[in-house]
Amino acid sequence: MENTIDLVKLNDKIKTLSHPFIFLFLIITFKDDIGDNILSIMVRLFLKYHKNIGLEISIFFENELDNFPLTYNIISKFYILSKKRILLLELINDWSNVYDNKYFNNLCLTDQIIYIKNKQNFFKSIFDCSYDGIPFYCKFNNFYETEYKYEILKEIEQRLLLILNIFNVNIFKSVGIPLMYVYDFYNLSFNEIMNYLSNIYNTFSRLLNDTLTIFISYEYINSELYHLLNPLLVTIETIEINDSESELLYLS
Repeated sequence: MENTIDLVKLNDKIKTLSHPFIFLFLIITFKDDIGDNILSIMVRLFLKYHKNIGLEISIFFENELDNFPLTYNIISKFYILSKKRILLLELINDWSNVYDNKYFNNLCLTDQIIYIKNKQNFFKSIFDCSYDGIPFYCKFNNFYETEYKYEILKEIEQRLLLILNIFNVNIFKSVGIPLMYVYDFYNLSFNEIMNYLSNIYNTFSRLLNDTLTIFISYEYINSELYHLLNPLLVTIETIEINDSESELLYLS
């Protein structure tokens, strides 16, 4: 066999494997002849097209690769990233189900992140926290029991309606914040109103931060997996192995 290997052809063969388990058995059997560099690339391509199988047997592979650090690291990283991706996807699905916004759910991941950032900025603006970080309700303390009380309550009511438009009723219920009728709101004491607004601000600030972190982390994990499973497909030099052993590279 020539001492080069065409990774484009190898990629096509691995993509169309009829018996992926047999292929795995062969490459682990002939790993010493293949070498760590080529074996790591073969494993990356295999995991690209046969992810479910790769995830199931990753532990078995690790036990066979004490002297193959490149391949070992590829499999370990794939296993870790895949587990994180599954967990993050579950959290994203939970959010999407509760948020129940068709427009948001139909966006691509990158646009969903932009959407959440915009909602976060809008939420901050509702509380006048875009710059100084001090919520608007903290500034009403000296004016509440004056002739401006009704105007203050009306202003708070309008801002609460804006917040409800960001977070639907399901979101309020999921975080344990009760909704109330306008009449009941106007009969709350000043301290009760402050506590209610503080609860909304702190709860939804954390919710937006956590949700944004989850989506950004998911995007990062996807990017890491993409680069892990898409090696540069160029013809590279390799060691010589005999013709019978080389057949395993082209098993279909």
